Amino acid sequence: MARILVIDDEAPLRTVLRRILERAGHDVVDAPDGGAGVERQITHRPHVVLTDIHMPGPDARETIRALRRQDPQVRIVVISGDGTTGETLDDVANTLGADRGLAKPFEVEGVLRTVAELLDGTQ
Repeated sequence: MARILVIDDEAPLRTVLRRILERAGHDVVDAPDGGAGVERQITHRPHVVLTDIHMPGPDARETIRALRRQDPQVRIVVISGDGTTGETLDDVANTLGADRGLAKPFEVEGVLRTVAELLDGTQ
């Protein structure tokens, strides 16, 4: 399957996402903030990155820019729990330089569908 990087400052959320994605057969690493995520991108070379919008340290925009500098082809999903949903969250994602948005709380199927859609044609 794919290599996936999860960046979020909430350890329980990272654990849940990791389990969901690993059960689907993906190779997953995680990071507690944008700086660590960018470092892990160098060694892990993910196909897809899921990153929280609101974290301490580098904000989502800075993190996404750094991820794109290292790999312009990486697919990026921003995760938000601020009440933004649907097309509006996808608009926010595009503004930040990401490919898609995923609202918290999310369904397992929604996570897997989003990742699968981004992987179509990238492997």
